[in-house]
Amino acid sequence: MRLDNCLDQFIVHLGAERRLSPNTVSAYSRDLNQLLAFGQEAGYWDRETELCGELFTRSALRHWLAEMQDLERTTRARKLTAARTFFRYLCQEGLLASNPTDGLSAPKLGRSLPEYLSPDEVEKLLAAPQLNTPAGLRDQAILELLYSAGLRVGELVGLELTDVDLDTGFIRVLGKGQKERIVPIGSYAKASIEEYLAFGYAKLGGARWLFVNNRGSRLTTRAVEQFVEKYAKVALPGRGVTPHTLRHCFATHLLEAGADLRSVQELLGHSSLSTTQIYTHVRAAHLLSVYKDAHPRAR
Repeated sequence: MRLDNCLDQFIVHLGAERRLSPNTVSAYSRDLNQLLAFGQEAGYWDRETELCGELFTRSALRHWLAEMQDLERTTRARKLTAARTFFRYLCQEGLLASNPTDGLSAPKLGRSLPEYLSPDEVEKLLAAPQLNTPAGLRDQAILELLYSAGLRVGELVGLELTDVDLDTGFIRVLGKGQKERIVPIGSYAKASIEEYLAFGYAKLGGARWLFVNNRGSRLTTRAVEQFVEKYAKVALPGRGVTPHTLRHCFATHLLEAGADLRSVQELLGHSSLSTTQIYTHVRAAHLLSVYKDAHPRAR
């Protein structure tokens, strides 16, 4: 099988079998095409040749990584992950005898604390939409739901009407890797969704998706990001706020109120507890701030 054909087959595998998101598949395709183009230009391989066990060498891949030294560490780590996953797939398919990325170390990544808002700042943001238009009702319902359920923006725009049970106060969410979880929503989010469905949804021409644009089509993630930024400029000038900020607020405020880490992990849909543990650092930073403000000998 030719090298280009192998890559095409792998990209299909990511979407059809592993069910990764279109954005993730696109990132893998972009990174791997960059790798193959580098090897072609450097003379390490020909993309038109048949794949063989000697085609990829560790020295070639080290050269590729060295060429990316000016890029951010996160970018280099992502590209190496794409290559590692691609070669692992080729090994599983019997097209390579061994994975040439074995033994290559990814750049060490420092874990930065996620940005989040105080409860008062969240209240200001949630009050920003004007409720005298169908779009305003929709936008407030979206903001309330992002904060109430800690959804990723992709999960939010993928909600269908049938995924929401307002009688019980739960929604069905399809997360990363097509993993389904059931998440509770608070009374404010429930009331906002009810008002949107009663007075805004039909006027926007909605039929299947919960959140739609002015033509009745499903909202895009970019559209949600844009109006969150718009409301943040009005309610919280100078603060950089994205839909993911509200997810961080959801987790941080739960932990600050005494929720246990395992429950927050399940609500967020994290497959690993280590991913959720970043919020323990946020909580620790909050506790340190409280300590410095309250203890007479802290300063």
